[in-house]
Amino acid sequence: MALHALVQTGVSTLVVVPTIDLLHQWYARLVNALGTRIGTWYSSEKEIQPITVTTYPSAWSHAETLGNLFKLLIFDEIHHLPAPSWHEIALMCAAPYRLGLTATYPHQDNFRSPYAKSKASTNDQLKLFDAINPNDPQALLNELVGPVLYRKHIDELTGEQLAEYRTQRIRVDLYEHEKNAYDAAYATFNGYKRASRLQETHGSAWWHEFTRRSAFDAEARRAKVAELKWKTIIHQAQGKLDVLDQLLRTHRHQPMLIFTAHNRFAYRIARQHLIPVITHQTKAAERKAILDGFRSDTYRVIVTTKVLNEGIDVPTAKVAVILGGSASDREYVQRLGRVLRKQGNAEAILYEVIVRNTADEQIAKRRQPKNKINDFQ
Repeated sequence: MALHALVQTGVSTLVVVPTIDLLHQWYARLVNALGTRIGTWYSSEKEIQPITVTTYPSAWSHAETLGNLFKLLIFDEIHHLPAPSWHEIALMCAAPYRLGLTATYPHQDNFRSPYAKSKASTNDQLKLFDAINPNDPQALLNELVGPVLYRKHIDELTGEQLAEYRTQRIRVDLYEHEKNAYDAAYATFNGYKRASRLQETHGSAWWHEFTRRSAFDAEARRAKVAELKWKTIIHQAQGKLDVLDQLLRTHRHQPMLIFTAHNRFAYRIARQHLIPVITHQTKAAERKAILDGFRSDTYRVIVTTKVLNEGIDVPTAKVAVILGGSASDREYVQRLGRVLRKQGNAEAILYEVIVRNTADEQIAKRRQPKNKINDFQ
């Protein structure tokens, strides 16, 4: 779609992406597809060409330089644009043509901005962006880039553009000592939540208020420590490691990505199985070496946290294992997307390992509807 927009408009274009890895991927694809010189603008490498690729941080930092040079803006992973500061990229660019791409557009009830007006006076136009709630990413994107014009569900793309796939949810039990510790910690956390009535007084923002209070209120602090404890127990449950051992044996000849909720568990798995790990602490050169080794089959498995949710292209990966994560369906779709690159007729498999009869089940339920998965008790 981006290439069609480039060809049909025939104007100077700035492509904005979230990571340097994606910048290099876009650069390679554009060079191969168009056979022309492509500019890049990031870090110490800054070269302007009629078609230039940059990152969100670089585009924001140099918006005064880039803002009047391009007539078409292409935002890859546009769900990042509403973030504080980054939406200023679109505000400070004069480009009349704009295109956004993402597999995880913010949830919406309709495609039309509630702030859209059929006709506005000069005074109204000056106030255009003042009317937008910065906490409403849909309205912000509609005003800065435009409404959604085209969308496809993953299931509509499988078979031709994407690999066929299946998902399996595997439940495990806590060991007795884990269960005792979990029950005690969860009781402390839940007791405070009920007694404070934060959900009644603060609605969807209750957890942020709870976290704020934990900085100065002793009871809130005790509940916060308990919350961190029970989350650690379910995110690093021994039963998940037992299942992972089985999956590594079952798929010993297939490239695999393992996703965890936290660095500590990722490093624990890496040490136990002697496999490379990528986290936010991994240096750029090491990260590149690991990914190159994975693509060349030097490494068969990588364990990671959230840093590989998006921005990498590893078409050989056809097995993903989620051992922990947030309740975000965006994160789920992004992780599934890592194994959906089509390669022949290979089927992609996503395993989701959760702890039975704990909050882990509710977290998993919120990020992925039950009727779309094979649920193994």
